[in-house]
Amino acid sequence: MSRSALLLPKASVTVHVRNLVARGFVRRETDEADLRRHRLVLTVEGTRARDRALAALAAEYDRRLARVIPRTVSSCGAFST
Repeated sequence: MSRSALLLPKASVTVHVRNLVARGFVRRETDEADLRRHRLVLTVEGTRARDRALAALAAEYDRRLARVIPRTVSSCGAFST
């Protein structure tokens, strides 16, 4: 995904990447074909953090979906079992 697709200024992306590197979630690898470019690689700790975040989002989604009236859920089609 490109920076422009995120609609963030370059400086903001730089700050976020530096924070992720400082926390050990990603590491930078220099692109040997173009030394001006870097590849960001998710670390083991980054993978764990991502998995925890996805689990928290899924739990919250399930909690909110449980409050929906079953008739409404079945009328959505995509959520019917």
